[in-house]
Order: sequence, then structure tokens, then C-alpha cells
Amino acid sequence: MTLQRSMTQAAALAALLVVAGAAGVAAQDRPLFEWRGRVDREIQIVMQGRDLNTHLASWQDRLLRDRQRVFSVLPREDGWVTVRREDGRGDAEVVQQPSRRNDYTAVIRIRDARGGTDDYRLTAYWRPAGGDNGWNGRSNGNGNGWGWGRNRDGNDDRDRGGRNGNDGGWNGNNGGWNGNNGGGRLHWSGAVDDQADIRIQGGQVDNVNVTGNGLRDVQANLSGQLPRQGVALRVDKRQGRGSVTVVQQPSAWNSYTAVIRIRDTRSGTDHYDLDVTW
Repeated sequence: MTLQRSMTQAAALAALLVVAGAAGVAAQDRPLFEWRGRVDREIQIVMQGRDLNTHLASWQDRLLRDRQRVFSVLPREDGWVTVRREDGRGDAEVVQQPSRRNDYTAVIRIRDARGGTDDYRLTAYWRPAGGDNGWNGRSNGNGNGWGWGRNRDGNDDRDRGGRNGNDGGWNGNNGGWNGNNGGGRLHWSGAVDDQADIRIQGGQVDNVNVTGNGLRDVQANLSGQLPRQGVALRVDKRQGRGSVTVVQQPSAWNSYTAVIRIRDTRSGTDHYDLDVTW
């Protein structure tokens, strides 16, 4: 690296720290990278160590161009990644926090639900696990919302493992870290078009149509309750052509809510039948 390039990066990092301080970022928050790009629908930005890569979530998504600048390495230790969206009309949120279970990998998702493309600019930060992690606001907001997900509706999958999902992203079909501590089971079936979420909290199951023409013929049989403690959910898909993934494991930050995402990217609806255990 030339001296001029080193000085330029140092100056950029110093400027970021000044801006972060003005925005209320804690002193222990370390800038990781700045990313710019033009997005249509959904992409994922994946960081491990100093490597930063961008992936399309499905064949329908588009990334026309992107530029990135890495400021520091993502440490191989437990911590929290936060993201601030500077430009862009949609959402930018952390959907996977770095941990030993995922080989200290962070995943940030940009979702642009409106028609056409839009320009996005965001900055990601890292905070050690011992720092103040009591932020429960949205991770992007409109310049003043900070955090690592949403209180209940975000998709922070800090415990999700695997890069071999059928949807081309980072979503393994058996969702999560394959632990099964016992204690509960949900059998779910229904017809899905595009994307749907199954949300479990305590003894309640909510079915949410994310995109597409809605859910039909839904049956949800819950045995036991999801406890108010950190447990690992496992999904076994018995029927359905798309991917089924645990995108949010229950923990204190999300009021012990689990979210299972069904993604059916082919035309029309398909019938899904699955078991969720914990």
C-alpha cells in the first residue's frame, strides 16, 4: 500500500469517526466499511474478516453497480454489528450477527420493495460484546434509527449457519444451528406465493404474507410453547419447492420471538408442509 493511499484511508476513517460521534455512536463502535450501490429488490452484504462480498438474494434481484471501502477487520470474537443507512428509500438491516457458530460472519440485507432501482449508501460499525448493546431500535431508520435489528419484526439471525441455501443466499434449509433442545413442536402447512413468514412467540403463531398473492389453506398445530429463553429452532421441510429458513432465533432482544421464512421464487403458489422443533 502506498503512503498516499494509506493517508487517504486514514483521513476517511477519521472523518467517519467524527460523523459517527455527531450521530451518537458510542466510542467503542468501530467503523467496518462503507458501501454504495444501486439496488432493485434485495441484496445481501457479507463480511468475514476483511473480506466483503455482495450477493443477490434471488434471480429476480438486481445490483447495477456497487463500490465498497473497508476500514477495519471484523474481529473473530463476539460482538454487535450495526448499520446506518445514509441514502436509499428501503430498509438496510443486520440479519446475521457474527459469532462462533457462523465463523464470525456478518450479513446485512438491503431490501428495496418499491418498483425500479434506487441508490443506497450505508456504513457498518462493530461493537465488542461487552459494550452497551441495549439498543432495540431499527437498524437503519431515516438517519436516527440505530440498532442491530427490529424489536420483533427484524430478521437478525445471529445464530443462523450455512451458506448453502436453495435461494442462492446464506439460508440453509434446516435453518439455524441444528440444535434441538426439545420442549415444543409446530406442524405447519399452507400454500405460499413468493415469500411468507411464520412467527412464533409463546403459544401464539402468526402467519404473515411478506410478498406475493397471499397465503391459503394454512393449518398450524402447536404442541407446547416457545419458552422465554434462548433455544435453537430446527426446521424440517417435508413438502415445497422453495427454501424454508429460520431467519430469527428467539432471544431477549426480540422478546423471544422466532421467525421462519418461506421463500417460493417460482411462478404461482406451491404447497408447503413442515415441522419446527425446539
